[in-house]
Amino acid sequence: MGKDSLAVPMDVPQAQRERLAFLELRAFFAGELRRGDIEARFGVKPAAASRDLSSYRDIAPANLDYDVAGRCYRPSDSFSPVFPFSTERVLAWLLQGFGDGLDLKLRQTAPCEGPGQLIKPNLDVLATITRALVAKKAVRVNYLSLSSGETCRDLVPVALADNGLRWHIRAFDRDKARFGDFVLTRLTKAQLIESEVQQHEQLSADEQWARIVDLELVPHPNISWPSAVEADYGMVEGVLRIKARAALVGYVLRRWSVEFGKADVLARAKGTSVDHVREAGVVEAGSGKVRLLKPAEYDSVWSPENDNNTPVWEALHQLIRALRSSGESVAGALLAGMPQRAEPIRNLGYRLYTLCERKGWAEDARAYNELITSWTGIEAASHEKGHYGSQMSIEE
Repeated sequence: MGKDSLAVPMDVPQAQRERLAFLELRAFFAGELRRGDIEARFGVKPAAASRDLSSYRDIAPANLDYDVAGRCYRPSDSFSPVFPFSTERVLAWLLQGFGDGLDLKLRQTAPCEGPGQLIKPNLDVLATITRALVAKKAVRVNYLSLSSGETCRDLVPVALADNGLRWHIRAFDRDKARFGDFVLTRLTKAQLIESEVQQHEQLSADEQWARIVDLELVPHPNISWPSAVEADYGMVEGVLRIKARAALVGYVLRRWSVEFGKADVLARAKGTSVDHVREAGVVEAGSGKVRLLKPAEYDSVWSPENDNNTPVWEALHQLIRALRSSGESVAGALLAGMPQRAEPIRNLGYRLYTLCERKGWAEDARAYNELITSWTGIEAASHEKGHYGSQMSIEE
C-alpha cells in the first residue's frame, strides 16, 4: 500500500493538509466519510468542510465514491492513498483517538526512545476489519493458526484489542459459533461479505467482553524490597487494583508479568505415576503411549462427591468441560462439591493459560482463558448451589 500514492500540491496550506489527511484516514479505515466528520474534528464551518472535500476530489478524483443511500463518501475499489499511512499512527488513532493528521516528523523536545512495535499489521487488512466494525458486517479471512495452519473463516469483528505486544481482533467465529480472539498479523486476506449479522453475533452478546473483572496485584513474596515494585506500578498500600474486561484478563496478567506461585508445583505434577492418573481418568494409556485427555473427553456424569481420586488437574478440566457444554451454573454446581480445591484449580488454570500462550497453543489457551474469565460467575453459582461438606456460608 502506498507505492502508487498521489502527491498533494505544495501550495495547499498545512492546516488544510491536516484536514485532508484526516479525511483520507477516516474514509479508508472507517469506510465512510461525511462532511460532518470534518466539521466535528476541526471545528470548521460547513462551507470549509465542503471545500476540503472538493479539494481532495480534485487531487484524487478516483478515490471516493458517493453512496446516495448512506449519504456518505466511501473508498472506491481503486483507492490509492495521497498521504502515506504510518502503522504506529493508525493504531494510535484507533486506540486513543490521536495521530489522525499529518506525520510532520518534528524534532524531539528531549531524547526519548522506546522498543517500538516489532509486529506491524497489514494496513489493507486492518482497513477491511475496521470498516466491518463500523458497518457491523462480517468478513471472510484467511487465518494462520499455529495448531491448524491456514484456514478460511467467516468472522464478525466486534472490537480491537492491544495486549501490549500485538493486536487482536475480538470476533464471533461463525464456524465454531462462539466469540474468540484472533491475532491481527495472522490474517493474510480479508474481504467484506454481504450477509446479515445476527444479534447473537454482535458485541452486546459477548458476555466475556461486557463483564468487568476486579484484579488485585501485589509484589512477589520473594522480593527483598517490595517497595521498589510498589513504586514502579503506583501501588497503594502494597496493592495495584485494576479493572479489566473478562475477555482480556489473560492478556493483562501476562503483560504485568504475574506469577502464580504454587501453580508451578501443581502444573509439574512431580512424582505422579501413569497408573494413578489413568485411574483418575486424566490420561489415555496403551501400547507404551500416554495421551492427556481433552476436556470434552472427560466423563460427563462425573461428580466430585463420589470420586475419591480427583487430582486438581482432573477437577480443572471437568470444570472446563462443564462450562463449555452447559455454562457457569453447571460448572458452579461441580465446584460446590469441592470448595477446598477452588484456589488450586484457579491457580493451575492461570499457569496453564500462560504456558499455552507462550507455546502458541491457541485452542488450549482459549479453554483455560474461558475458565479464568468466567471464574467469578462460577464461584457465584457454586455459592448459590451450596458447598457440600463445608461450613462456609454464602455471606462469607
